[in-house]
Amino acid sequence: MSLFLRLIEENSYDWAIQLLQKKGNQVANAQNKYEATALMLATELKPVSKALELIDALMDAGASMDTSKYQYYGPVFLFACRRGVDPAIFDKLIMWDSIRENLFQDWWSKCDRNRNGVFVLACESQNISLVGHILSLAFT
Repeated sequence: MSLFLRLIEENSYDWAIQLLQKKGNQVANAQNKYEATALMLATELKPVSKALELIDALMDAGASMDTSKYQYYGPVFLFACRRGVDPAIFDKLIMWDSIRENLFQDWWSKCDRNRNGVFVLACESQNISLVGHILSLAFT
């Protein structure tokens, strides 16, 4: 596994940002042996404020949200819901998607290979605040 991904997984935010600033796109799209990308791993960083900053830095460095080739994880949105991330992280991903790629335009209808969408995955994660947030977004 690359040093950059290890820094993210170990919650070493400051070191990860420094390495990202030096290497840019060379590390922004790194993935581990399970095909989880740096962007996916950043969604789990604690505290949430650091995760949001790293997501912004990754996107500024050219990280791609197109993870459709990853069979287990699916798009970064599905990964985030499966992991039960903070609703602010879900919002940040939607914001970046609308700015850069618009891959998840109809986010409510996207499913993983098991035909589970963001709502089902959020429910399975047992993050009640994320479940409520997704429902409120879907109805607005």
